[in-house]
Amino acid sequence: MNPGRCMSLYAGLSVLFIFVTAACACTASGGERRDASSAEQVHEIVSIDPADTDFSDLQVLGADIGTARIVMLGEQSHGTGSTFLAKTRVLKYLHEELGFNVLAFESGMYEMEQARALVAAGQAPSAVLPRAIFPVWMQSVQMQPFMDYLDAEAKGAQPMQLAGFDLNFTGALARDVPQALDALNAELDGDPAGLERVRDVLKGLFAGGGAALKALEIPALQADVAATIARLDASAAPRAPFWRQQLSSIETMLTFLKGITTQEQGAYNLRDRQMAANLSWLANVAYPEERIIVWAATSHIIKDRTVVETTVAPDMIPMGSYIHREFGRDAYVLAFSAYQGRTSSFARREVYDHDPAPADSIEARIAARGHEYAFVGRRGLQRLFGGQQVGLFLGFAPMKALWPQVIDGVLFIKDMQPSEFLTEKP
Repeated sequence: MNPGRCMSLYAGLSVLFIFVTAACACTASGGERRDASSAEQVHEIVSIDPADTDFSDLQVLGADIGTARIVMLGEQSHGTGSTFLAKTRVLKYLHEELGFNVLAFESGMYEMEQARALVAAGQAPSAVLPRAIFPVWMQSVQMQPFMDYLDAEAKGAQPMQLAGFDLNFTGALARDVPQALDALNAELDGDPAGLERVRDVLKGLFAGGGAALKALEIPALQADVAATIARLDASAAPRAPFWRQQLSSIETMLTFLKGITTQEQGAYNLRDRQMAANLSWLANVAYPEERIIVWAATSHIIKDRTVVETTVAPDMIPMGSYIHREFGRDAYVLAFSAYQGRTSSFARREVYDHDPAPADSIEARIAARGHEYAFVGRRGLQRLFGGQQVGLFLGFAPMKALWPQVIDGVLFIKDMQPSEFLTEKP
């Protein structure tokens, strides 16, 4: 071979070798950067102990929430003791560091308003809330730090304002609704008959329910509520805005309960629709200048259930979908999820074991990072878990979904401990 051609070929191969080597180096460097970037999306949370008031590990959550006015804290089930502790610590951070001063619970709107008034009058939240909030929370040992915190804050300069958004009556404070309606009737001008009929239906419901619901005519109920709201609109009663919303909620509750007894299609969705309306009222009318913490099951607060592959309540339209539609990024959904552990049932007083999450699940992939607790925010969900992914956010059941469209962030707990109860099963 011609020596000149040999030298030329050698030089060409040398250039090619340098080019390929540099390309490989760039690819490796890019991979390392991607690995580092992925690692940066899973943030270690140091503790879920409500007594830990060094909130530096939660700053990433605060940054992800940004200026959102509503932060909704979920739970996989109502028997997740570790989640109750974690939510209490997050609640303290949101209140103390980010100025969230309203706590809206998945419990009766009426009872929680009564509880707020009683606390404002000097009663301790721990003495009042068991008569307002669902016992699945109030009977939990892991909710006691939450109660202690509210008691302490009630004496402070900026106490938490209590509210509820459930259409159902959930506590003993609801028993005085008929008397409250009589007092309201006495304040209003116009024909009292419609509100009296609503009161009588509620009396029948409290006395047993079945006969009252069976006899209930929904069009007549709607007319009576509409007539009473018209009287409220013409009134200067100080609590008129509350009673407008409460009566609308009562109408939907009775329609919901009758629909369940008659197996009416779509009846179950009435609850979430009205809970969304009640929460919207709290945000826009009752507390228009405040930031609000919502405490509820994840199944109620998710933004979009249509992208979740499930045979469990496939037609459910969650409260969160309405809230997301109205508030957009002003409402933030934080799910809590575990890799493995145990949960409990309040109704049965039983404990259930949960095996490690499937290897392809979001929970397993977070667990592989080695953290006991971790947080993944909006960007992390998009970058690490975009596309169809398996997650256990809803009742520990593995479900495929486009999770970034369903939730905004997740607080991960490696080993879930069950809720323990203050009393034995009756």
